[in-house]
This record gives sequence, C-alpha cells and structure tokens, in this order.
Amino acid sequence: MKKIGMCALLALHSQLLCAAQIVEKNDNKNECDDRQAVCAPAEKMIHVPSPEWQDQIIYSLMIDHFYDGDKNRNDQGFGLYRPQEEGFYSGGDIPGITQKIDYLKSLGVTTLLISPPVANQWWNGWLKSTGYHGYWPVNFREVDAHYGSLEDYKTLAGKLHENQMYLIQDAVLNHVAPYYEYIGKYDPEDRRKNYRLDQESIPKVPTQFPFNKIDLLNPEHEKAAVYHWTPQITDYTDPEQSFRYQVAFVNDLNTSNPLVRKTLTESHTYWIKEVGVDGFRFDAVKHVEPDFWYEFMNGDDGLLAAARSTGRNNLLTFGESYNFSDPYRNDGEKIALLNLGTEEKPTIKTVFGYPLYNELRRVLNDGGATAYLGYRINAQMTLFPDPFIVPNFINNHDVERFQKSSNPQSYEQAWAVLLTIPGIPVIYQGDEQNFMPIRQAMFKGGIRSDRDHFDQDSHFFNHLQKLIDIRRQHKVFTRGSFSLLQDNTAGPGILAYSRHYQHDTALVVINTSDVFSSLVNLPAGSFPPNRRLKPLFADKGSTGVKPLVTGPNGELVFNVQARSTLVFILDDKEQRPASKSRHWITLDQQLKNNEIGKATDLSGRLSKANTDMLLVINGNLDRALPLRSDNKGYWSVSLPALGINNKAQEFSLYVPTLGLASPTQQLTVSAQSGVNHYRVEDPLGDDYGLHKNYTKPRYHTFRQQMDIKAVQVKHRGPALELTIEMPEITHMYAYPNGFDHVGFHIYFDVSAQGDRHLPMLNAETPAGMRWDIAHHMFCAGNYIYLNTGSDRNNPGKRINLSPVIDIDRKQKTFTFTYDFSALGVDNWHGKKIYITTWDRNQDGLRPLKPVASQSDFGGGNDSSAKILDDILVSIP
Repeated sequence: MKKIGMCALLALHSQLLCAAQIVEKNDNKNECDDRQAVCAPAEKMIHVPSPEWQDQIIYSLMIDHFYDGDKNRNDQGFGLYRPQEEGFYSGGDIPGITQKIDYLKSLGVTTLLISPPVANQWWNGWLKSTGYHGYWPVNFREVDAHYGSLEDYKTLAGKLHENQMYLIQDAVLNHVAPYYEYIGKYDPEDRRKNYRLDQESIPKVPTQFPFNKIDLLNPEHEKAAVYHWTPQITDYTDPEQSFRYQVAFVNDLNTSNPLVRKTLTESHTYWIKEVGVDGFRFDAVKHVEPDFWYEFMNGDDGLLAAARSTGRNNLLTFGESYNFSDPYRNDGEKIALLNLGTEEKPTIKTVFGYPLYNELRRVLNDGGATAYLGYRINAQMTLFPDPFIVPNFINNHDVERFQKSSNPQSYEQAWAVLLTIPGIPVIYQGDEQNFMPIRQAMFKGGIRSDRDHFDQDSHFFNHLQKLIDIRRQHKVFTRGSFSLLQDNTAGPGILAYSRHYQHDTALVVINTSDVFSSLVNLPAGSFPPNRRLKPLFADKGSTGVKPLVTGPNGELVFNVQARSTLVFILDDKEQRPASKSRHWITLDQQLKNNEIGKATDLSGRLSKANTDMLLVINGNLDRALPLRSDNKGYWSVSLPALGINNKAQEFSLYVPTLGLASPTQQLTVSAQSGVNHYRVEDPLGDDYGLHKNYTKPRYHTFRQQMDIKAVQVKHRGPALELTIEMPEITHMYAYPNGFDHVGFHIYFDVSAQGDRHLPMLNAETPAGMRWDIAHHMFCAGNYIYLNTGSDRNNPGKRINLSPVIDIDRKQKTFTFTYDFSALGVDNWHGKKIYITTWDRNQDGLRPLKPVASQSDFGGGNDSSAKILDDILVSIP
C-alpha cells in the first residue's frame, strides 16, 4: 500500500476542514530553528476560507505580555529588556503564542486578535519608554525582532488554521511612533516654529520608505509631505484636528498623500498573502479620512482583492472608534458608523461596540437602570448594518479593567450578557484569570507577574469556558433574533431578553441588584403557552434552579435573587395541561400621563378573596409593601412618590401564592413639592491641598478643573440631588463620563457608626464626621462603596447603587442623583457630606511627588493626603 506523505495528509485534513485552501510549501520540511521552542510544520495551512464570523470567539492579546517562547529574542542589544519595569520589554513573542494555542482552544477561543507585530520604535527619549505594545510603528512590513521572525508568524497562522482557528492582526495606519513634538505654541503659518525631533530614538527615524522622511526641518522631507506636522488634538469634535492632529503624542501620517496610501496598502496586503492573516482590527480608525479607507479596502490592489486572491471572501475588518452615548441616546453609535462609509463607497465592515461597553459598565458596575442596557442592545441591533459581527468587549489594553472596581458577581454578569447577545465576544488576555492591572504579563517574570497565569482550573477560566460552550453549542446565541422582555427604568433590577433562531428559543434573565431580590414579570405572549424552559446556566447565586413553565397565555412570573444570572432554553417537546383556573388582578386608577407627584391611593380587585399581596416598587421584592384582598377580593394601598423631579419609578402588584402579577407600570415623579434646598460656597483658588502647599501637574491642560466653587443640595425622603459648581469643566480626551482632569471622592455620614479614615487618600474625615457610604467618580468610573472592610488601601464593599450623572459644561456643574433607600436611608435631614477632589490616570490616583512633573502632582509623597480641594456639607 502506498504511504501517504505529510503533504497529502494535511491536504486531506484541509479538505475536510474547509473544503478548499491554498497550501504554502516550506523547503526545510523537517528542520527546526534552534532558537524557536516550536518547530515549523512541514506544510503550513496559510490560506483558508473565511469563517462565519458571527460564530467566533475572539481572544485579544498583547504579544509582549502573553508568553515568552524564545528567550534569545528578548535582548536586542540596547538594554531595553527589563521585564519588571513599566514601559520596557517583558519578553513575550510570537513563538510563545504558538505554544499556548492548546490553552486558548481549551477556553473555547476560535480567533486570535494580536497586537501589531510590526517593527516598532524601540526607545523614545522624551517619554522614556519603549514600543513594547506595538502601537509605535516604524516599518509596517517587518516583524519586530523582539517578537520573532516572518517564519515564526507563518507558523502561528498555520497552527491556528490547523486547529480551525483564525488570525486577526491589529494594524496602525493613522500614525508612526512619536519622533517629533512641539515644545511651544503651534503656529500653523510656520510649522517649523517650536518643532523638534527626538535625538535619542531607536531607531533614529522610521526605517520604511517614505516614512523615514519625518524631519520637517529638512526641505526634501517637507516637500514629500508624508506627515501633517501638527500638535496634539485638544478638541476631538473638530474634524480638522481629528484627521490631521496628533493622538497621544504619535506622529500623524498624511494619509491623503498617494505615496503614503500606496505604501500602507501594499504593506497590509502583504500580511494577507504572505502570512495568511484572516482579518484586521484598525487602531484610531476615526482619525483617518473615510476616502482613504474606501481606496485602501476596495481598490484594485486593496485588501479585499488580496483576500479574495487567497480564498478569503469574507475578510473581517473592524475599527476602534472611541465614542460613547448618554442613556437613551445613540450619538456614539451614529458617530462610529460614519467610519463604515456609505452604500456607494463602503469602507471597513464594522467597529467595536464602545457605546455598549460603556453601558455594560454603567449598568452592571455603576448601578444604572437596566433599561439603559436594554436600549443600548436594541440600538446596536437596529443601527449597525450587521449587528452579529460587531466586536463586543468589557476590557482591552486601553481601559481600566471592569473587574478592578466591581464585585465578582457583576463581572460574571457582564460575561453572561456578552456571550448571550448578538455580536462577536472579545476576551482580553487575563480576563479568564481575573487580572486587575490593564497590562499584566501572563507569564512568570513578565511585568507584574511572579508566576505563569494559564490555570485551567481557576474559577473565572471555568466560568468563561462554560458560557462559551453554551454559546457555541446553541446557535440561537450567535445568530438568533433579540427581543427585550423586561427591564427596569428606575435603577438596578431585572434585565430579561429572549433569542430566537429557527426552532430554538432561549431566555436570559439577570438581576443586577446587589441588595434585593427582584420579580421577573414577563407579559402574555412572551413565549408559547404551557411550555417548559430548561436551565442551561445558573450562577453560584442561583443554585438549585428548576425548569420554568410558561402560563396559559405565554406569561412568566418568578423571583430572582440578588446578583443572579439564569439562562434557559425552551423545550418544545414537554408540555403540561392548560390551567383549570385562571386568576386575574385589576387596577382601578389610570395615572395621568403616567406621572406621580405625591403618595397616591391605588385600588382594584383580585380574583381570589382574603389573599396576601405585595406592592413591588422599582422591582425591589425585599422592600415590597404588604397588602391583602378582602372577602370580596377588593384591595387598596398607598403608592409613595420616590425621588425628585423626573425620577423614574415603577410598580406592579404581585400575588406570590398564585404566581400572578399585574403588568409593570412605568411612572415619572413629576412634582417638586416637599423638596428641601441647601447651598454652601467654597473659596475659589484654594485648590492646592489641605495645607496649601501642592502644585498641579505642569502639563498645560491642568487648570481649575479640581477647584470646588459651591455645592447645592436638594432632598426629599430618601432621594438626594447633589450639584457641584466648578470654575471649569473640560472634555479634551473623550472619556466616557464626559469630562477629564478631576476625580471626586464623596463621603456620606448617614448613621451613628462609620469610619474616619479615607481609603487611598491618606487622610481622615473632618472632626465630628464618620462615613458609611462613599462615592468615587472620575472620567471613566462611577462607584459606590460601603465602609465594610475598608482600610488604608481598600475602599470597602463595592455595591451598584451609583448615582445618575448630569454634566452641564455650559453652567459648569456636576449633578449626582442618589437613591440609597435600599440601604435604609429614609431621609437626609441632619446628614453630612464630605467632598474632595484629585485626578486619576489609567493606573489609579495620579501620583504625588516632591516636585511636580508634566503628569504628576508636586509638594508631597506617597504618604501625603491626596486631596486638592475639599468641602464639608452639613444638611440642616
């Protein structure tokens, strides 16, 4: 019998896997580079057809921080391999990724998104940092020597394809590394003025033509016009700045220049043809003009043509467009969608779901109304051309980790949502191991890691693995329609939705509250009648979950514990007889315009006499008001008005013994009667520390954003509206909360107990005050803590009761609306509030040093109080 060679075996495997492929031959079939820990396969499966992208699970990783597979590459002779120092090379490389494919496959990952593998600036003299991250390119067509060789990259692609996995390359087209800057005011009429080129960079200039023509002071370079030679963006809403100015110090390319376009296009089609890249993620996509993207993608020599020539008829391309939307608005989506071009001139396929990312944080982490998230998912479904391929995420290499300021239950719920809604879930490296730092190495010896972090028995690995398996086993979650069934307009509580695909229907229910059980109250018609829903997934807070049975009209009523997540699948084969008795409940009142201005009497009738009932307000079963039907079934109860003007409120009547509930009514608190007002002023110009000896960071964007001018208080019952007046509010860096350069730490004294120490601030409350509840609010976070377990470095117990935020940049005010009724706060008379300001960077509170720097405060040290301005408010 004739022996089948390796080439034939792989060809046969390829046919079974994807029906067609192009195989690249390697002349050195059985040789292995001694420097590599992995041998190149005899035949690399470089080119394979595109997958159905909506079925994929993406794992995003940073090459330098993932795994060190070839230690011979770590030190390139410049002393920049310092794995335990921030901003230096840690040693991760492409062979290391190849070695960990089995780990990723075990998790359930089907696609890798790797940070840019291209040659980067190894050292920047001004910033005293390396391009370890990949976003400082100097040559778009070379593999960086720290990461590996071209053959290493081909080997990775081949191994992924052999394992029915795919490769997406992160790509930077907006800029090159930071080589030049302006050290004074920028003069557009004389761009040479105050311009300087870094003399310490390694390499000295970009190594690829024409990007090496970067010196504005060289007439030949200036004439080539490869760069815009502009300063930093200060106004992201200005199109001129957005397309031509610099983002985060990197040097902006003139992507209107035909030579620049040609070189960038050739460089990226190269990775498709030579390595077998299956898709691209494009960095800073909104800072490159749409016309570039059209030509880059659709030209005769563009990316789509290159992909088709290798058998890829569905090249996935998506961009990073850092835009957000306020609740119940879709401005962020509309701005992001501008990057997709038009029907006549299409560009990339899709963009990251940044508005959804921010809503997941606002609802699951900050305690926003679950209706915010319901609206956001529907917005993504209706506005995006193909919502099923939108990459959705909760973490990436640029944002603070979701779990850093959340509790484990909210983190788990975020993943449950991400893996059961339409779109492609994106896991950022370390998510499965519950990493807290943004850029922590996965391997022992790398930055912030004293051991390897590839534990397949860890809790979060298994949690993600289980959810991924459910998603991959049931196409209803990757391809099914989305129907929002229940949400809460008043705050935390229930979010329930169904997915339907062909003959399958699934139900997902989460209770986002940390402190109360909630009522699931799905109306008639939500499901087929008298059908069983089998549990697919229940978190640790929902043990012992039994199947549910829909009512005779397809309704469903049941209780869900605090912070629980449940996933069910409809079982069409199992039914039960129709109910013999049909109970009902009526409500006599029709509230005008669905508004409530004061306590309102409600009445009605229940089909069963002498039966206990509950008035459920804002979904809170634990604080529901008890009532009872009389001997004729009549009932009555007083509905309180909770909150201050325009506060959302909901209610329903619930009969536990009958499994019956009235439809949820959504109201608005409309009147201001009974609202108390109080105002206290603070001197301007006192924003330099408790002892008046601090200095602000020297960078010109730090001004009076941390100087408190006055505080206004409104309160009625448990509701509190806190308005902080400031001399200025800025929004230069497009942060999701709509401001920058100030962070508030607000402490509430609401009982006779409490603490004086202020965690992380190295300070104490003013004399006579002890805090019970704390609110930490900054440009990208909005968190509430109880003092339980708090100490010098621990803020306490995180709960999701964060306030609604309203920022009026014209009036220069921050307004926070609190509702702590779930914590037993019934009124605000006699309470105290202590407000402090500071600022944060991506790693936490901005450092305080003896002498101020461009980005650090001066006048103290790590043990000094991190308070720039403060004010104590004692409510009469």
